[in-house]
Amino acid sequence: MQIIQDKQAVLELAYHTQKLLNEIHPDHEQISRLLEQTRKPPEPIRERQIREHAEHQLNTITDNNFQKVTENLPPYQTHILNIREQTKERQRLKEIEHAEKEHAHTFERSR
Repeated sequence: MQIIQDKQAVLELAYHTQKLLNEIHPDHEQISRLLEQTRKPPEPIRERQIREHAEHQLNTITDNNFQKVTENLPPYQTHILNIREQTKERQRLKEIEHAEKEHAHTFERSR
C-alpha cells in the first residue's frame, strides 16, 4: 500500500509541476478556452461529482508541493511562479476586501 501512495505522490507532484508551468505559458488562456470547448456532453450527477472531486484534489497545490515543484525548476521559472502566486494572493485579498465593503454597504442600507 505504501508503494502505491508513494507512486501517487510522485505523479501528483509531476502533475502540479506541469500545471504550474502551464499557468505561466503565454498561450495559457487560449489553451484553457479550447479545452473547455472539448468537454463532453453532460454526465450523470454521480460521475460529475467524482470527476469534480478528483479535479479538485489534483488542482489544489499545497504549499509543501509548491515548494517541492519550485525546488526542481530553473530559477527564472521559480521567480515567475512566485510572482504569479503573490499576484493571486493580492487579488484574493482585494476580492475579500471588496466583499466586506459590499457587505458593510448592504448592512448600512438595510438599517
